Amino acid sequence: MSGSSLFTLGFAKPAPSGLVLLTFLEALLGLGLVALLISFLPTLYGAFSEREKGVALLRPLLSTPASAVAMIQRIHNGGALSAPTIWSPTSAWFAALEQSHSSFPSLCSFPPQHADESWVVTAGTMLDAAALLHSCLADGEPGRSAEFVLVLAHGIPALDRVAGAAGLPPSPHRSLAEVVQSDAVGADVAVTRDEFDVAWSAMAGFGLMLRPDPDDAWRRFTDLRACYEPAVLGLAGFADVPPAPWTSDRAFVVGRPRFFGSRPLTVRPGQINEAR
Repeated sequence: MSGSSLFTLGFAKPAPSGLVLLTFLEALLGLGLVALLISFLPTLYGAFSEREKGVALLRPLLSTPASAVAMIQRIHNGGALSAPTIWSPTSAWFAALEQSHSSFPSLCSFPPQHADESWVVTAGTMLDAAALLHSCLADGEPGRSAEFVLVLAHGIPALDRVAGAAGLPPSPHRSLAEVVQSDAVGADVAVTRDEFDVAWSAMAGFGLMLRPDPDDAWRRFTDLRACYEPAVLGLAGFADVPPAPWTSDRAFVVGRPRFFGSRPLTVRPGQINEAR
């Protein structure tokens, strides 16, 4: 009787008269489930489409696999290092990502439209590029801009909230305001000093005016990177994205999602894999 009413088949009739009201309620519930299904799936697809649209807009700036240093070289060669047309849409994309993926955490598991263009890698690469430029460029560099901090200000809390909605454990760190307003103290990050020195030399080779002290720039970069690294590496392991430098090539190993309970997922550091 419940199946006949719930799925709106209507082939059975309740014998006792007291069950007629319950039958109508179950039929209404069945119609409500169908209505929710019809409205919910387009909402998910719309959020997924907006995420992939942001990845597509940033695609010409990123290499394959995505690299922050390669992106800096491309926009510097194009004379758009501080162009708001690059950094402002990135901030807006992070804000939209926070709204959709924290409301619908299942979107974190939706595969990308193109296997080599992960949204996690794109987000991590843009944050790495902004952190490198803000920490390494000299104050007199014409390409230095406040847009870099704006991307970090939108991207760091966005990825933190998305990672928390996906079930990843929270990671205590200094806030961006504390990092920007205080002297650099340095932090432990997955990026090594040798990797940073290679990026420093590459940016110097591009003709960028860098800070006089690379040690101070390294401390500034690690302070910024520590604000978003746990979320980026955790989401990279959660979504199982292809390896890319500084992001998914050192993704965390994330345990299986729990169907019952609200305990955070188990997370442990992973080995560095060579990017394809």
